[in-house]
Amino acid sequence: ALYSATKAGLRSFSLSLFEEVRRHGVKISVINPDITDTPFFDRLKFSPKEGCHLIAEELAQMILHILSYDGVITEVTVRPLGSGVEMKKR
Repeated sequence: ALYSATKAGLRSFSLSLFEEVRRHGVKISVINPDITDTPFFDRLKFSPKEGCHLIAEELAQMILHILSYDGVITEVTVRPLGSGVEMKKR
């Protein structure tokens, strides 16, 4: 619950801040990635199922596209087609 509440607060803050600074040419984008295959899962007892995670390098390419866009993409949510985690084998 705390994680979700914090994420929602940052989203609202970012969108409001954009409205305040856009006239100065400042861009603010909120990117909401779902489960991403990173070292985050190395120490945990579970990991994303095959095909149920995003690839960090692909997210990075998407972010570069967002930053180079002439307009402003204020919010993007990115999810893999599959969903789920599984316990790691010991």
